[in-house]
Amino acid sequence: MPILTPLLVGLAAMLAAGPAPAPAAPPATAEEIVEYVDNRVFSQSMSYRIRMTSFRGGRAHRQYGMQVYKRGPMLRIDFQDPAVERGRRVLNDGRDLWMFLARTSRTIRLANRQSFMGTDASNQDLLRISLARDYQIDGAAQPRTVDGRAMTLVRLRAKDAATSYDRIDLYVDPASKVPLVQEFLTVSGRAVKRVRYDRVGDVGGAPFPARVTIENLLVRGAETVLEYDRVDRSPDLTAAFFTLAALRR
Repeated sequence: MPILTPLLVGLAAMLAAGPAPAPAAPPATAEEIVEYVDNRVFSQSMSYRIRMTSFRGGRAHRQYGMQVYKRGPMLRIDFQDPAVERGRRVLNDGRDLWMFLARTSRTIRLANRQSFMGTDASNQDLLRISLARDYQIDGAAQPRTVDGRAMTLVRLRAKDAATSYDRIDLYVDPASKVPLVQEFLTVSGRAVKRVRYDRVGDVGGAPFPARVTIENLLVRGAETVLEYDRVDRSPDLTAAFFTLAALRR
């Protein structure tokens, strides 16, 4: 009976076990995650409809239907319902936030931190163009387990004191980089708001959440739900559409 050398024994064992598994891809960096969220999940050019419902104690408190348009550093919201709000428009022109009031034909400037139409969202929550524009990454991405689920945490700090929140903790799925939860914090580290992303599906070749829930951690039972539909990742929008002159027309 032939005697197998240790090398041949090892080779035979490898062949019996089948091909070696491919090496796991390295985890995404914090920079890669923020870039993916900003430019793939929420594309730099897109349009969509939002049904926004604000709840207090489990009951609907306010509700709005809005059409949103986004192009590069600019974003515009046109109110569609209720009928009394039709014609109201809001604009981020890349520098400042504005609101046009159709009933009085007035245009007013908005503050980032101000509540959006009395809901649990701030103006900047709805009008933010990208995370990277307003926040800087604070350290490397970190693995976390939340409610038994593996996540990756990216910590962000505001670049400017006028930004709505001093810090953001962004939790994403480690494999897909899709956002799952965001927590908004004060300088002292107190969480004041939590955002949950649900019903994620493929839209135009990239993931997109059909439902976003904004929980006000300072008011018991207060939350605002955003439901998205009619998402278009390649709308035909001109820069002129995102000007104060167009807002007033």
